[in-house]
Amino acid sequence: MGQKVNLNKENTVVLLYNKKEHKWIDGNKSISSVFTAYFYGKFTGYNICFNGTSKHFFYKKDSVQFFNKVKNISIEKQDVYVDGAIVKTSKLELFEKGYYRVHVGKGTIFTRNVTLKSNRHKNILKYYTLLADYAGRIAEEKSPLYFLSQNYKRITPSDDAVLLNYLKGECTPVFDNELLLVPFDFNQSQIRAIDKALKNNISIIEGPPGTGKTQTILNLIANIIYRGKNCAVVSNNNTAIDNIFEKLSEEKLSFVAATLGRQINVERFFESDRDEKLTHFLERKEESIKSNTSLRIADLQKQMKMIQEMEVETSILESQLIDLQNEQRHYDNISDNALIINQRLSSNDYMQLITRLETPKKLWFFEKWLLGRKFKVKIASQNVKVILSSAEKLYYQTKINTLTQKIESNRKFLEKR
Repeated sequence: MGQKVNLNKENTVVLLYNKKEHKWIDGNKSISSVFTAYFYGKFTGYNICFNGTSKHFFYKKDSVQFFNKVKNISIEKQDVYVDGAIVKTSKLELFEKGYYRVHVGKGTIFTRNVTLKSNRHKNILKYYTLLADYAGRIAEEKSPLYFLSQNYKRITPSDDAVLLNYLKGECTPVFDNELLLVPFDFNQSQIRAIDKALKNNISIIEGPPGTGKTQTILNLIANIIYRGKNCAVVSNNNTAIDNIFEKLSEEKLSFVAATLGRQINVERFFESDRDEKLTHFLERKEESIKSNTSLRIADLQKQMKMIQEMEVETSILESQLIDLQNEQRHYDNISDNALIINQRLSSNDYMQLITRLETPKKLWFFEKWLLGRKFKVKIASQNVKVILSSAEKLYYQTKINTLTQKIESNRKFLEKR
């Protein structure tokens, strides 16, 4: 028997390798004593005695690990997660090599897979809950403040709740790779809004009346239902909710919605024959359902995206055309005594010539010859300004013609669609 190892279980953790389970286990609870083991004077491992027996068991030195405590971790303002799940712990200790000892109930967990997250949001929620509780005690029964206090008592935010992200000031992206459906009217900005709303836990869509907020909400509802999820539409007035329900009814989709809130709405919902409307809808759509529906939707989505992008491009081109036409008026007032240069080149060619002539760097003979050959004009120091004026006029002419043709081409394409 070798020397006894001084084992302070408060500051040291012993890991033993379990051959059957092929993993390391925390031996602190079961070990009563540890002795070094030697064979012909050579250190080979440890003789370990467990609780309830005086017998020693030999462990090779590679099958035993000792970890000393580094420090205690304050968890007053932090939540502790083990393997991604939050645990209720009374104490957290950091050991060597990145290990933690997590005290859970009457036991402990010794692991590297520990994550600490701020729990500041709990104090925020607690603060507002106490305010609501106080308001409920001083408010009259059935008053808004009283109902507010009752609602706060029902709040138990989970780790994946939107409220938790809001309290933390975080916005966790949501992976969404499903097809984007737009059965209701839409434009490019609404498409972007729908896509962002589906990929974020919290989204704010705002705009003046008539900008398509209702259509955006309707398309969002369609996508949420398509993904097999439920959707709650709430508002501080009944008019907005009625408007949404009316639009769904116009498309024969009222059976997917229940207008709740008032008691009369609840009664009306359960009295209505939703099954009949659903059956009628399925029968009406049955003939149009094909095996390649997803492929056809994907193809239509690509076409829709292309059309929307072309509409945006056309709008940008029209804006650029107006700016160029305004700038061109300045050059229309310039004398026509400018030198005639090659008029069959592109606007990019003329811009390159303008940029080069405006550069202070001297034009060498060979460069003058190349430019003169391309633009069919003799370039000399005396006529640079005249050539520059001609190039600028031609640039605006060709650029405006190019934009006009592109805009007309886009419009013809969009008209056919």
